[in-house]
Amino acid sequence: LGTEKTFRGGERQVEMLIANSPQNIKACTSGDTYVIKHSLAYPKNCQFLERVQKSATLKLQKTYPLPGAKALSLVNLFFLVKLLEQNTINVLDAHSSHAHSLAWLAVNIIAAKNFLKFQFGITPQKTVPKIIVHRRVDFALKKNFLNRKKYGSKFVSKFVCISDAIAKILEQEFADLFSKSNEDFKNAKSKIDVVKSAVSTPLASLAS
Repeated sequence: LGTEKTFRGGERQVEMLIANSPQNIKACTSGDTYVIKHSLAYPKNCQFLERVQKSATLKLQKTYPLPGAKALSLVNLFFLVKLLEQNTINVLDAHSSHAHSLAWLAVNIIAAKNFLKFQFGITPQKTVPKIIVHRRVDFALKKNFLNRKKYGSKFVSKFVCISDAIAKILEQEFADLFSKSNEDFKNAKSKIDVVKSAVSTPLASLAS
């Protein structure tokens, strides 16, 4: 899930993530094997969707053009909720701040619907997807109620940072957003992980 209309470094990383993703993955605890199927939701007519739709190598189950003119809009939110209700999606991989907001709002709506169904004795048919948030920028987080809820959400499983530096900055941002003694800070901090977007290679190995 992304909201950028241009094709930049972040979109290139998403492209590489899909291209190099294994087809199957084995769970560490149960040992069960799961099939990985990627779908892509990005703004309609964006450069990235046009690129992947023409690609003969990317293995995508489906692409979903977000219909709203603005990334963070009710049109896109309700589109995403409907998408989640009509498809089996286990993980929402948010690749921008607006994508994080959309994913968080949509998952909360799904969870609220499930709760109401349960109260009326109806078995919920949809599981609530887990959210993974990718963090590439070192921008400061706005210290407001929405961000405290969004970054402290139980529905977010991981904050994936592209470098150790970004991870350290995000940890400090969490310390400023929450109190260090707050459970939300401890939970958010524990979810920070690093998947580096570049690997240092000795110059000598490149010359050989």
